[in-house]
Amino acid sequence: MPLPFDDQLRALGSPERRRVMVELLGREPDTTVAIGSTLAAGEPNTERARLLLHHIHLPLLADMGVVVPTDADGHVQRGPSFGDIQPLLELLLANRDLWDGTFHAPRSAPD
Repeated sequence: MPLPFDDQLRALGSPERRRVMVELLGREPDTTVAIGSTLAAGEPNTERARLLLHHIHLPLLADMGVVVPTDADGHVQRGPSFGDIQPLLELLLANRDLWDGTFHAPRSAPD
């Protein structure tokens, strides 16, 4: 069964999750990527970013089948539903100049 459209929008609803999917989009389908260290680097609070990635963003994408974790250290590869979301992700990337600069930007920490 294809990934429902509302689930695709939910997966794309976070800059962190978009960054994960864009990282996988640029790789061969069976390539394993070290998402944790790649995406947390450069964040103002690297440890917080890594925790959010491991405990919120990657589990949500894994539950949807968009990614498949290959170990506990944040290595993932494309999941069986990645192909369902890929056209929408590519459409968004092709039009990212219309975004307000937040396509990849992490959300600022709450005050």
